[in-house]
Amino acid sequence: MKVMRITDFYEYDLSKIVSEIRNRKAKKVLLQLPNGVKRFSYEIIDEILKKLGSNSITIDIDANPLYGSCIIDEDLVGKYDLVLHLGHEPYPYWKAPSNVVFIDLFSKVKVPNELLERLTNILERRSLRNVMLLTVQQHKNITDYVLSYLRSRGIYIVGKPLVITGCWFANIAKYLDSIDALVVIAGGLFHAIGAGLHVNASRSVFILDPYSNVVKDVTIDIRKILKIRLWKLKKAEESKTWLLIAGFSGQYRPYIIEELKRHLKAKGVRYYIAYSRYVTLDMLRNVDNKLIDAVIISSCPRLAIEDLSGYEKPVLTPGEALYVLGARNDYTYPW
Repeated sequence: MKVMRITDFYEYDLSKIVSEIRNRKAKKVLLQLPNGVKRFSYEIIDEILKKLGSNSITIDIDANPLYGSCIIDEDLVGKYDLVLHLGHEPYPYWKAPSNVVFIDLFSKVKVPNELLERLTNILERRSLRNVMLLTVQQHKNITDYVLSYLRSRGIYIVGKPLVITGCWFANIAKYLDSIDALVVIAGGLFHAIGAGLHVNASRSVFILDPYSNVVKDVTIDIRKILKIRLWKLKKAEESKTWLLIAGFSGQYRPYIIEELKRHLKAKGVRYYIAYSRYVTLDMLRNVDNKLIDAVIISSCPRLAIEDLSGYEKPVLTPGEALYVLGARNDYTYPW
């Protein structure tokens, strides 16, 4: 039985890692990998040590959940000379500790021409000629090929391809008036949903999934989610007591907390603030009681959209809460 190796699926710059260790004279190193890839930690460590030709360096594994570069445990990383964070872009809203180095982890999956042809035909049939390409860190290495193919077929690419996260969408808004459709190169719906909510479902959104070889218009899916969100906002309008849950590290957003506090006070409602590094359904049930009417998650906005969407009380993102409180004129995601 063949043992799966990380190099069967991903490529990373081992030379860069070794150079960082040598240049920083690091003796204690922490390896951080995204969820779903952590099982390859041992192989990466062995490759690094083999390349270094040294047994005097300790490389430990961060086994904590790692969904992005926003949730780095500062207490933990502070114990190491160097932290190797693979598979995520630096978080734009927060500066990670200086000993954290971000290393690209590129998927080896390619986009077949047949899939691009399918996408092109759909765009042409629906007269969607002005397209913005969005992708995630793992697929930065294939965006140029996708761009060239679409351009060769007469599709105009607005701006440069943008790397997005679940809550950061670069400067899409700057180009929105020029865009007919967003094409998201990523596996699954997660990033497409975020992009679609960010533009208030005002543009067609397609996923180009290189893992399942699927092209899909997910605009209807996003509009369904938006309807659910608007229904929850309506439920929250009469809330008299609010719980604001704040996070840590890159998910601690004091400027957003202060803005929310200001508008909660102006509304004349009662509010409490709780802090948690990880927000789960069990955690929320543990801290909730009948006094609380609505909840705001200021740490990760995707928790309100996905994980806690089915909660019996309105659980809102900061942008949604500000809309309910009268500080925004339109639905806003995420802030």
